[in-house]
Amino acid sequence: MSIISKFLVIRNIEAIGLQTVRPLLFVTKDRLKETCIKANIPWVEDPSNQSMDHKRNVVRFSLDKFNKRYHIEGKEEYEPLTTKGLSRFMSHMEYHKNCVNSEANEIINHSRVKFDKNNGICTLILPDPIPSFHWILQKHLATRIISKIITFVKCLEQPPRLESVLRFYDHILSFSTLSSKTSQILLSHNKTSRYNNITLNNVLLCYEKKVNYVSDIPYGNLTFCRQPFTSKEETKNIVIIQNGQVVLWDKRFFVGINFVSQENKKKTLKDNNNSISLQPQYYIRRLCNKDIYDIIEMKMEAIHATYKDIIERYKKSVPPIAKFSIPVVIEKSYFVSSDNILCEREKIISIPTLGISLNPESISCWAKFRGNTLIGIDELIENSFIT
Repeated sequence: MSIISKFLVIRNIEAIGLQTVRPLLFVTKDRLKETCIKANIPWVEDPSNQSMDHKRNVVRFSLDKFNKRYHIEGKEEYEPLTTKGLSRFMSHMEYHKNCVNSEANEIINHSRVKFDKNNGICTLILPDPIPSFHWILQKHLATRIISKIITFVKCLEQPPRLESVLRFYDHILSFSTLSSKTSQILLSHNKTSRYNNITLNNVLLCYEKKVNYVSDIPYGNLTFCRQPFTSKEETKNIVIIQNGQVVLWDKRFFVGINFVSQENKKKTLKDNNNSISLQPQYYIRRLCNKDIYDIIEMKMEAIHATYKDIIERYKKSVPPIAKFSIPVVIEKSYFVSSDNILCEREKIISIPTLGISLNPESISCWAKFRGNTLIGIDELIENSFIT
């Protein structure tokens, strides 16, 4: 492991703790071939390496042709893109990429981009109208910030496709009101949509025009979140969870459950002639409107009053269509009716992302959103809707 740790990690799959390294990435083909010959190892090439149907081969053969022209004709303006030239070019591009990313991170830290680290939702607040100097109009910065938001919401291992990012960017500009000066700059911009909500690649973008009640200044409130569950997705994401287990739910949340007391022992339900030993089952599913209603309608105990406040704050901070994308833990128990029929009863135990636990003396539940780790949010920013 000490040897592997010296290599650059190309990809980090955080969910399963897998890191990918490519130690031979910068070793030339000739050296690899000579090494195999010396070690009596057969050298076999992938036939697709010679096919011009792949862009990598088009680039490779173009570079070879370019380098040969330099060596044969001796023209100094054609610098061969060999190891030294490519390394210098890569270093140059890496420098520019780091500069842009640094500027994008600075914007996130000091502007109205809010990541909800508990519930996997991101809100972008834009002035209305947008002034000509605003960062959202600098395409190279805006696309990187939008890419980071999508990576966060979808919990992607890799950044999203540029095509998807640009479509979001176009829709954001089409939602927003541009100042007269800005409109003259962006006359060529195609306003493709005026809808308030759009869904692209499983990400829902909600736009709402609001007014600051203190300063009476209008602004645009854009919320990025997971798209609403389809019926098939909803069924698939009803997952059983057991004591001491941690489950990756919807590929976005790690959810854990622990029994604090021994209250959850097997219950014996007696019939006329025999007895059935049953035990409550615990499941994770998405939040439903009934869950919110049940909490709001609870008796006015002090702890429940606090939970009602949390629910109300959550409802205000998230568009109605987006609030049902977080997990809840439920208990399914069983009882015998008066006519000796075994029936099932379901009740909510916890909404872990909101810190709501309705049976804390018996069951402890927690949840952690994966997107925080994937974009390094703890190092990037420290804001959240709900504390």
